[in-house]
Amino acid sequence: MIMVFALLFLSLFEQGTAFSAEKTIVLKLVRAWAKETNMYDSLWPFVDRVNKKAKGRLEIKDIGGPEVSPVFEQLGMLKAGVADLVVTVPAYVAGEVPEVNAFYFNFGADLEKLRAAGVFDKLSEITRTKTGSIMILGGYFFTDFHVFLTKPITGLDDFKRLKLRSLSMYDPVFQGLGAGTVTISPAEVYSALERGVVDGLGWPDVGFIDFGLQEVTKYSVHPAFWRHPSGFVCMRAQTYDSLPGDLKDLLKSEILQIEKETPAVFRNNAIKERKKMAEAKMKQIWLSDNDWKKVQEINWERGAKTLLLDRSPKFGQELKQLMSQFYPPKGVFILKQ
Repeated sequence: MIMVFALLFLSLFEQGTAFSAEKTIVLKLVRAWAKETNMYDSLWPFVDRVNKKAKGRLEIKDIGGPEVSPVFEQLGMLKAGVADLVVTVPAYVAGEVPEVNAFYFNFGADLEKLRAAGVFDKLSEITRTKTGSIMILGGYFFTDFHVFLTKPITGLDDFKRLKLRSLSMYDPVFQGLGAGTVTISPAEVYSALERGVVDGLGWPDVGFIDFGLQEVTKYSVHPAFWRHPSGFVCMRAQTYDSLPGDLKDLLKSEILQIEKETPAVFRNNAIKERKKMAEAKMKQIWLSDNDWKKVQEINWERGAKTLLLDRSPKFGQELKQLMSQFYPPKGVFILKQ
């Protein structure tokens, strides 16, 4: 009788252990912008495919955006274990890990080229070393960035009379051209333009219409000043390390697939946005090739010093050397329709 109860207990224990082992692992995801923006059109396929292929063993669950945590504070959610994934851009997290500013100096190289060159692995290694809790899973964003204005210009000298909404990535170029700069959160950009607090802003080719900015700007400056993979996915290192090997492999394989698909997704979205800008009667201003080359030179010389060397004495020089393989750019950043 004792043996029977012992076997019954063992059987129930093993069933309970198996049940626990099969419990779904939930990865809580926090993002910088509203869920509906087309700036996430590469992200959600990644989430959907991981959830489907994990077959109930793992689920990525979106828990919110700026309403959950201000964009400049979202890395704290990873460190505290409140979130497992943070989808962000360098400008929002460079206060803690300025090394991610290296993404701004790819000069048109796409996500696959950056991956092959070891950029993602190096930045993930550095963020782990510095924070002990943050790694970089991969990229999901790749598009052109333009200057959009409320008033016309005829050349780079006209920047000296402009005040522009800016972020750290834009500051070296804008300030190098003599413009005044103001840091304003995305949610406040519309009203700042509407009230004349700023004369324009730097912004990607996508998400512009989502924020209604075609209503308060009149001009876009071409060629694009930047073309880079601004958005990336951070992950809590402890969460990643605790996953079974096959689930780690799943995350890695799917983020690699997204990195491959992203440029085409964003190109198509940019074409759609351009059409809507034209419908809103926005006009294009074209700079000369020499002016454009000057912008790239300022971005490399002034930008790399300001955003990498000055802000990361330990890793900045190594990262500038790594990114130097992409400068000068192979060609002008023009959207091919």
